[in-house]
Amino acid sequence: MLEWNNEGKHQFQYVRTDECGVARLVEVHLRIANPVVFALALTFSDAHAAAVAVPNVPGALTLSPPHALFLACVHRAAHHFGSRRLIWLYDIHLLSRALSDEQWRTYVTLATASSTRAVCLDGLAVTAAAFGTAVPPAVQSALAIGATEPSAAFLTEIHEIDVRWSNLRETPAWRDRAAMLWAWLAPSRAYMVRRYGVRHTAFLSIWYVYRVFSRIPHWFPRYRNGGR
Repeated sequence: MLEWNNEGKHQFQYVRTDECGVARLVEVHLRIANPVVFALALTFSDAHAAAVAVPNVPGALTLSPPHALFLACVHRAAHHFGSRRLIWLYDIHLLSRALSDEQWRTYVTLATASSTRAVCLDGLAVTAAAFGTAVPPAVQSALAIGATEPSAAFLTEIHEIDVRWSNLRETPAWRDRAAMLWAWLAPSRAYMVRRYGVRHTAFLSIWYVYRVFSRIPHWFPRYRNGGR
């Protein structure tokens, strides 16, 4: 089952401000990405099963190399819509050049199983154009057949309403669809009070209506894939 916060997302942010006024932000992800088409592409159990030790940090684990590369390419599409910013591409470059032949095969398997081949190929292709990253021809060929996958739409300029519709379309269970809509349209009273500074809860229903209509202008501007 997919879990949603009050913004209809799979992530939560916690901020703690110390006595000096320094704020520390911790972001917790229930899934690897907010769009449903990517949310289950890599589960915690699968990532944990293949996790590797962090050098010189006893007891700490991190993603295996193919999982790390996969997440870097998925994140670039799911949250930044194919951005060409170097901050994302250089990660992909460093991770790519460290993969063995066997790890490249694992990467292709991950992309194929999650129907994210176009996303994974685009991340590699754009990175190669920027840094000359070497990508095995067999990997390019294996990923080149994913252009019609639903996830490939996130490499184009799309609207928020497109993302919302994709979430509904790709959520298989009606119960999960209802939970997603409810979290977005009718979040908890505590959230509404905190988010909008509501002082008189007797008028809270008005703020719920305001929330829906105030979001409409945000549904149609394009998420651009060039500079985010």
